[in-house]
Amino acid sequence: TTGAFREKAFIKLHFEEKWSLLDSVYFITCTISTIGYGDIAPTTKLSRVFTIFVILIGIFGVTVVMANYFGSLIKEMIDKWIDFLYDDAKDSEDDVTAPTHYIAKIGIVIFLFFAISLVSVIFLTIAHDETMVVGLYWTIVSVTSVGYGDISLTTDQEKIFVIVFILAAL
Repeated sequence: TTGAFREKAFIKLHFEEKWSLLDSVYFITCTISTIGYGDIAPTTKLSRVFTIFVILIGIFGVTVVMANYFGSLIKEMIDKWIDFLYDDAKDSEDDVTAPTHYIAKIGIVIFLFFAISLVSVIFLTIAHDETMVVGLYWTIVSVTSVGYGDISLTTDQEKIFVIVFILAAL
């Protein structure tokens, strides 16, 4: 399964590159999300070959798993919000596929995007001592999977944030 593959990847890179477990998780997360900040990279032949498999299997496998699991979870959450927003529609023929509900769903997704971005900007402003512009720049570069690597988050706290941020933003 994808989970077993991911665990083996963490362990393999941890021992082959002598990275901390956090650095291994950080690298795998950045790799399978296709961001590629470039602040951590494999250096041995074996870990580079292994990374090829992580890329090929990880990107497609994680995308499918996340789309299936989180897609249905997010859909369920949005449908509950729609039911809450359109409480009076429960008694009518209207359902969550009505055109007005699509507009509300788009609004909810935009709200979630801005909420995640705001949390990221605040984190970078406080924890990484960056300006709000730099925080927003890093956030957009990361969310769009561009990942220039010009701003590196290197402390353990920052790497944990990046892992959570990437998983939330996907």
